[in-house]
Parts: sequence; structure tokens; C-alpha cells
Amino acid sequence: MKLFKRLCKVARNLEYIPSCWWKLVREFKLFDFDYKFLNGHSFPPKSICLILTEKCNLKCVMCDIGQRNAQISSQATFPIAESITKGEETMTLEDWKTFVDDIAEKRWKPLLLLTGTEPFLYKHVLNLIEYIVVKDLRLHITTNGTLLSHYADQLVALCKKPDSITITISLDGIGEIHDSIRGVKGTFDKAIDGLKKINKMKRECSREWPDINITYTISNYNYRHMREFVHWFQEKDLDIESITFSHLWFKDEAIVSEHNEKYGDLFSVFILSTASKLLLILTPILPLTNRTK
Repeated sequence: MKLFKRLCKVARNLEYIPSCWWKLVREFKLFDFDYKFLNGHSFPPKSICLILTEKCNLKCVMCDIGQRNAQISSQATFPIAESITKGEETMTLEDWKTFVDDIAEKRWKPLLLLTGTEPFLYKHVLNLIEYIVVKDLRLHITTNGTLLSHYADQLVALCKKPDSITITISLDGIGEIHDSIRGVKGTFDKAIDGLKKINKMKRECSREWPDINITYTISNYNYRHMREFVHWFQEKDLDIESITFSHLWFKDEAIVSEHNEKYGDLFSVFILSTASKLLLILTPILPLTNRTK
């Protein structure tokens, strides 16, 4: 199905050829064998993740950074948040540009990922995005979507070819389901408003990109709502490239026990019952209509 969709894209617009080629290269499984056949050496990375800030504007129930935001007490410890803020100094915009220059000078061109916490909270994010695009590097931005409408015009203007910028919006349900998981009311509507504004700008500019993807993280808070999530997007006239359902990190009984012993008072976890697992497996995920490509 993916291959057929990509062939259709190329047939419709030949400018998609470089983008489709890079996607095939990133998915090519030869990269999994380099350690065995190159005497301990590896190929260059296919992607590099840039975490611009430790800040996030949400209070997600399954994220320790979100739970740090939700805590009144400053004495609680949060491993991911602590690891991000361990450095003595914050990287400046010029530091990030120097890093991008080093990458751009190489013969290999990895995909740059702006992810981690919310990248659009970084005050120089637009300057950095523009710099990356000018250097002819490919960029993928993962965002909660709440600030997307503020940058929609600039993102569409900067994305002059299919593989310049792609965007993934993280959504975990429709309306109140999503908002309750993210801990802030109105989060879902803001993300959809940002998606609509990008679609509007693409139509006005007669441009098919940047591609927008949706990712849905399956958890004990939303695993019963996957079907309605797909139905909702099928019924809307929204130009999105794909919907991906992903799991949280897998855990066994020992991991659950250790986690709850240390952090259970802040946010506990549990193992799904057999019936719940079967429900996840058997939940029919309907193919997306041509409205969602």
C-alpha cells in the first residue's frame, strides 16, 4: 500500500522522486547488518535528533516531563527531564547553526528530527528551521500541534520541495479524550486548527507539501478509542499523509513492579489484561479514504 501511494505521488508530481528515494534508503534493512560486515564499524546515522528545549506546555499523564509540569512540589524527580537539563549551559542559536554546518558539510545527508519536548517553544525555532532548509537538509518536526497555527504560513513558505519539511502531529484521541491525556483543555482543537491552517496555506500556494502525519500513542487511557479516531479523520476534509498507531515502551512484570515502587505515587503503570490485549489486536483499523490520502 505504501509503495503504491508513493508511485501515485511520483506519477502525479515528479518533484516527489527525491523524497521517495530518501524514504526508501532510510527503510532499507542493509543498515541493520553494517556491524556484522564492516568489522565493528557502522554506516553514518540515517537521522539525528535535535532536542531544542526541555520545556513543554502540556501535562501528559504518560510522560514524566508532563507530570513534572503538573506537580506543585519541586522536590519530585523526573529522569527524562533531569537528563535533558544536565548541561551547564543552554545551546544558543549560533551553536545549533554550527552543528547544522558540520552536518551539511558531510557527503551523507541525515534526516534531522526536531522532537523530544515541544520544539515550537524554542524562541528561535523558525530561524533554525529556515537555516536547515537553506542548507538543503531534510527536516522532520514532531509537535503536539498547539502552536502550529502561529507558524503555519512560514512553514508552508519555507517548504519549497517535498522533502524539505515534514510534520507529525501527536494526537491521542478526539476532543476530550485527547485533552484529558494531555492535561490541558482545548489542546485537541488547537492542534486541528493548526492542521487546517497549513492545509489552507497549501491550497492558496498551490502546493502539496509539507506532508502532515498523525501519530497516536496507544495507552491504557485511549486503547478503546482507536476505531473512532480513524472514523473521525475519514469524515473530515483534512489533507494528511498518514495515521500511525504506536505503543509506549514495552514492559514486563518486573519493570512494572520496579517503576511503581519508585514512581507509583506520581504516575503508576500496569500490564494490560489478556482481554485488553486481544481487543487491541482485533480492533479493526479501517483503511484511510482518499481524503486522508
